[in-house]
Amino acid sequence: MRRILIDHLPGETRAALIEDGRLVELRVDGMAAPSRFDAVYLARVAGKAPALRGVFVDIDGDAPALLPLGKGETAVLGDAVTVQVRRDAAAG
Repeated sequence: MRRILIDHLPGETRAALIEDGRLVELRVDGMAAPSRFDAVYLARVAGKAPALRGVFVDIDGDAPALLPLGKGETAVLGDAVTVQVRRDAAAG
């Protein structure tokens, strides 16, 4: 059985996906950290992450974001890349 639970407070919305009685996903969206989902940025490659099969990119000077690379794709430190955010950063 699949259920979605939503709790909305002024300035914060929480949503939980429950499958077979187990928490599968929890999202917390608040005014303090607006969602960047689907936003497009011009970013710079800031570091390599070979174990994660990708590179870290700098978006607006915030914490680096992980950009997964496909098979055969490469990126060089300092390269400018256009990225679209597919998942917001986890809180914490």
